[in-house]
Amino acid sequence: MNLRSGNIGLAVAVAMMAVGLAIVGVDPSDTEMQLIYWPAFFVGIAVVLVVERRSERRDREHRSSR
Repeated sequence: MNLRSGNIGLAVAVAMMAVGLAIVGVDPSDTEMQLIYWPAFFVGIAVVLVVERRSERRDREHRSSR
């Protein structure tokens, strides 16, 4: 994995957390924090995996076209 993929995933997770905190307020309960942070964590990881897989596929197609 490269740093670019990690940064994109991190940015998506932070954006999701910011939106979640904007919806529930700056002092969420424990349950609200769980409902905000776990989905953001898993979506951030999924974004990293999707971006990395697309990058690998693009590189493989580029190499095979030569």
